[in-house]
Amino acid sequence: MGKFIALLFTGILLICIVTAQNDSVDTIFSKAESITPPQAPSGALVGADRPEMARLLLVNAWNGSTISSVHVLIDVNSSYKTLSYVGPSGVLDLPFPGGTYTMTLKVDDIQTPGGDYYCTETLLLSNATEIRLFPVGSVRGTVRDKEHLVRNARVSFSCSGLYGETTLLQTDAYGSFLAQWLPLGNCTLQTTDGSKVGSVKVMIAEGGLEEVTILLERQVSSSIVIIVVAIFLFLAVVLLLHQSFRRRRIQKRPTLQASSQAKDGAYPKRLGDVAKTLTKKERDIIDIIYKEKEVTQAKIVYSLLLPKTSVIRNLSSLESKGIVAIQKYGKAKRIRLTDWILDKTDKKD
Repeated sequence: MGKFIALLFTGILLICIVTAQNDSVDTIFSKAESITPPQAPSGALVGADRPEMARLLLVNAWNGSTISSVHVLIDVNSSYKTLSYVGPSGVLDLPFPGGTYTMTLKVDDIQTPGGDYYCTETLLLSNATEIRLFPVGSVRGTVRDKEHLVRNARVSFSCSGLYGETTLLQTDAYGSFLAQWLPLGNCTLQTTDGSKVGSVKVMIAEGGLEEVTILLERQVSSSIVIIVVAIFLFLAVVLLLHQSFRRRRIQKRPTLQASSQAKDGAYPKRLGDVAKTLTKKERDIIDIIYKEKEVTQAKIVYSLLLPKTSVIRNLSSLESKGIVAIQKYGKAKRIRLTDWILDKTDKKD
């Protein structure tokens, strides 16, 4: 009796399991029926007579040769992205009806270390469309200062070619970066991080992978440059104001004019005769000395606003002619007219 009950219970359990499995299978297939196939990217000009597949023949834009046995990263209208393999025929099949599309193709040949071809183009697809791709190369590098690798440093590219992908990059957590689709020729890589900059030049070869290290060096920030320029301008203005003030002050200084006797021709006869043979500067100096009886060289410079060298030269000339006598008192020089020029020797005789 006990065995019969056990067999009955086992049979009921098996029936329940089979029923549950059938329900699960039905549920799965019912869900599968609700799935709709993916739509072609927007922008296609779909028509009933258009083909359901677009075929692209990949061609080297430089020499016209067919590009084959490569992997292609495809980006269509920035909405459809996939990786596809192109065989020996060089034909890339796209599951789109004919129409106008904007697409970017990045081609990589696994036999080369870097990227190989690149193209961004808007074109009308059909069942046989030729697309020309330009050769590219790659650069992999690190950014560091004198001590450490630098993360989140910005890397920009300035290349001789006008195609390819030269967008701004940023180093990862290990200070590394990779630019895969650069145009062939010379490229300058520039890096900035705060107040530090660095650069390096590389030659990009087709399918090549260049390894570089960019060393960051300190740079005078723009704010410091502005401060230095502002200080320079401030000092220049102060100097100009000082010179202007000094000129105005000199112009206001009272100059010693010739005495009324000199203006009236009331010099002693000999001095009057000799004065007619002197230069204007020499006569001005004689006028001051005649009025003051005795003056210092500094006072002549101050009064006539003449350079010191000019005063010294004119005094030497007057002394050699016997008109003035110069005596030194320490560092100062005192000048007076000689007794001979004042006719005093004649009166004594």
